[in-house]
Amino acid sequence: MWCLLLKIGSSMLLESSWPPIRPTSRIFCSETSQSPEVTLPGVNAADFQNFLEVLYLEPAIDENTVIGIHHLADMYDVEPVVRKCEKFLIEKSQLTVNEKLHFAMQHRMENLKEYCLSKIKLWTISAQFYRLT
Repeated sequence: MWCLLLKIGSSMLLESSWPPIRPTSRIFCSETSQSPEVTLPGVNAADFQNFLEVLYLEPAIDENTVIGIHHLADMYDVEPVVRKCEKFLIEKSQLTVNEKLHFAMQHRMENLKEYCLSKIKLWTISAQFYRLT
């Protein structure tokens, strides 16, 4: 058994190989040696908890968590989580197209950018058609 105790600000989180983390977990001790403590400055504990849940394939991405999760996935270069965030923004997010496009441009999300631009182009064509009729 191994573990890593994460200290984020005044919050403590646990990362272990099995079982997946639980929101109520606060302290975890290794059976073989003292657990290392890692401090993650500038990281929001709730965002990190959500990020870990996505890593463990839990459905943690929603309107309130997608930006924080994406920030950490981008910071730690976890491409599968970046893609999940992008997929959520394309398929389920209620953000406006302008908000999504702004986010895509800031974070180099090409699929989201193309999706937004296609929506804008479709609206432009539709508006031009209705002006002609």
